[in-house]
Amino acid sequence: MGPPGSSTSEQAKQVCEKYNLVHVQVLQVLKDVIRKQSDSKEAQRLAMRIQNHQPIDDEIVIDLVRDRLDRPDCRINGWILEGCPLSVQ
Repeated sequence: MGPPGSSTSEQAKQVCEKYNLVHVQVLQVLKDVIRKQSDSKEAQRLAMRIQNHQPIDDEIVIDLVRDRLDRPDCRINGWILEGCPLSVQ
């Protein structure tokens, strides 16, 4: 929908509202994992990387996003994905 700073979040929200889609934000997916699994080593590593503005492996992000998109709300209503990929690769 556009590069960073071009109001992609606002555009995504509007499209989701208009078409009853789920707005999936990668950073929020990561934060949800950290909150739900706060005792796990993986969640602690993710939290540290986000806090220190360090890159997160694409494989980790893709797996977590895949899990999120497989939930019933996304499977039934469809979705818009924002913030993926996180890396420049």
